[in-house]
Amino acid sequence: LDQQNIPYIVFACRGKIFHELEAQGIQAIFPQAHWGGRLRKASLTGRIQCTKLSNSELFDISDLEPLDDTAELVKMLRFHSAHLLPLIYEAQVNCEEIFRRIKPKVLVVGSDITYQGRTACRMAKTQGITTACPMHGALASNPTHALHIADRYLAYGEAAKNFLASLGYPAEQVAVCGAPYLDGSPKQSGHIHETIRQNLSLDDKKPYVLVATSGPGNTISHEHHAQIIETLCHVSLKLPHVQFVVKLHRKDH
Repeated sequence: LDQQNIPYIVFACRGKIFHELEAQGIQAIFPQAHWGGRLRKASLTGRIQCTKLSNSELFDISDLEPLDDTAELVKMLRFHSAHLLPLIYEAQVNCEEIFRRIKPKVLVVGSDITYQGRTACRMAKTQGITTACPMHGALASNPTHALHIADRYLAYGEAAKNFLASLGYPAEQVAVCGAPYLDGSPKQSGHIHETIRQNLSLDDKKPYVLVATSGPGNTISHEHHAQIIETLCHVSLKLPHVQFVVKLHRKDH
């Protein structure tokens, strides 16, 4: 951005990061300091609404298959949804303040399925701001991708576009733009890096595959994660000459 003479502001979510940015001469804003009063009020409003939602009959799961513990499932849905409300109210305030300061024409969110990205997209829509969401990781058979609400979804390829369309996301809103983060990847040397080979006791004469998933949680269900593990087991049995290296996500530790 500096090289292109493009002005920018960094919104830091932690005080330590804010002070480090300031020390480097980077224009930064720390929401808790700049509009902390509004955030505290929003959090309080969210907690009040949380109590109301916890006792409401909002959740209707009648279209699901009958379950033995339906009542417990509804109770769990109420609890987890309600306790997100203070954070959602705070996210709404952050969006209002950020939009007021920089007046964006386009908003790009890391994910429009998380409560932060979803709130930002909905807030942007009320102000006529176009939203976009880049593809993050593999879509595979994850049904939660039917929940995208951004105006444009930036997909790696046609396969991802077709999968989203199969879930009901408008195909005309998917832009296939490749995976830019792979453009500058180094070329394969045909050999395993010596440090990696030694630390993992790998055979340099055999190919190896690094598996680095994010694990269950957030938008990845335990069922979906289990399917990935089962698939890897089948593949490893079919390819005994390939060394599979699995890097655990910090959520898995």
